[in-house]
Amino acid sequence: MRQEELISQVESRVNDLDSQIKKAAIQGVARGRSAKGLYDVEQEIVGICRGFAGSITGIVLAAILEDQEWANEKVDLFKGTNLRCIGKRPVVVVTLSGIEIPVEATYLAPKKSKKSMGRSKKRSRRHGTGVFPALTALGISYKCTPALVSETARQVVESCSVDEAQKSLARRGIVMGVKKVWTLSKAFATDALAATKRLLAGGADGDGEFAGQRVVACVDGGRIRTRKPRRRGPIPKGKKRRGYNTPWREPKVLIIYVIDEEGRRDKRFMPVIDGTLGDADCVIALLVGYLRLLGVPQAAKLVISGDGAKWIWNRVGDIVKGVGIDKKKVFAIV
Repeated sequence: MRQEELISQVESRVNDLDSQIKKAAIQGVARGRSAKGLYDVEQEIVGICRGFAGSITGIVLAAILEDQEWANEKVDLFKGTNLRCIGKRPVVVVTLSGIEIPVEATYLAPKKSKKSMGRSKKRSRRHGTGVFPALTALGISYKCTPALVSETARQVVESCSVDEAQKSLARRGIVMGVKKVWTLSKAFATDALAATKRLLAGGADGDGEFAGQRVVACVDGGRIRTRKPRRRGPIPKGKKRRGYNTPWREPKVLIIYVIDEEGRRDKRFMPVIDGTLGDADCVIALLVGYLRLLGVPQAAKLVISGDGAKWIWNRVGDIVKGVGIDKKKVFAIV
């Protein structure tokens, strides 16, 4: 899409927005003379702006996908895989504003094997689905934009349940089922963990934010119940599922922060908090990765703090060695 065409489409949407907002404002003066009336007027204005945001996002997305050279580069990344190009397909992408955007993108489908010939569609789906390379490169997951996936995951974390998160999103015009909310949240968590792993693998070794500071690293364990579905056994009478168990697990958490000369937390630096359901070696590896990333090898002091758990203090040497900091700068406090 040429720049002139892009600007023309944006200006058209802006003109539509201008007329809609003016109309809503004029009518709102007459309608909004009560609590219910003003509520309806405000909701209408927010809805108009939400639709405008979605339409502009659609224009940008369509312009990106029309760059065939860029799209072909993303398709080439899948060469050598069990996927074949079948051309462009229409697909609907949902934006952060809850607006659905119809676009077209190149689709790669699984190659058909001799064994799969003649199988029913229902059975063949078990062997994998296709992919839109360009949408994948843009972070569009399950036909939702990255901003929508991120917002969905954040809402799930802040809510007491997935059902409550779904209702909160619906109040903002983002309408989707509970299953979709849960799927997007898990997808975001998987990508976030992978990104964290890549980030920590790189490290900073001196260029981090905490270089030259007094740093405190605390590690501790806790208790949490986890949901584990029952996979075997008969379904209880009057029930539709086998149910689930809630075994106790020990999450291991860490916090890293900077202190001043008097030992108080320095609020100029944001603390780093993370955790894992893995074993002791997992949380220590996580701690070492963060310390290296934050530039702690060049810190003025490193204070390692924790309770009396042996799994912490038996690994202090591994922390010092992994971080690469001078032993004289390290202090251990129980």
